[in-house]
Amino acid sequence: SIEHYCKVLLGGKTTEEFHVLYLDAKYKLIAEELHSSGTVDWTAVYTREIVKRALEFNARSIVLVHNHPIPNTSFSMQDIAITDEVANALRGLEIGLYDHLLVSGDLIFSARNLNLIHQKLQ
Repeated sequence: SIEHYCKVLLGGKTTEEFHVLYLDAKYKLIAEELHSSGTVDWTAVYTREIVKRALEFNARSIVLVHNHPIPNTSFSMQDIAITDEVANALRGLEIGLYDHLLVSGDLIFSARNLNLIHQKLQ
């Protein structure tokens, strides 16, 4: 499952990392990339670069994935703002934001399941 993949990818990391999964029209993985790595509680996110790579891969949707090295902490206000910013940038290009997953200790939080993403899936 994608949740297991994300736990393996980011579980136990001591610094924050931000990854992007690029998906085709059938939600199959085209590519997974490390977008940025940062400090114990912050990493940079460059919306323009995410959009650029999505277009290069001809992706139909993407999944944002990052971690919180401090266990059991959910999405911050900044995480929610970035989720909205990326979704809005992709919307006009007919690229969907499928989800934003957060790995925090043994937990995985889904922005979609928490109703933090407000767009229809294609």
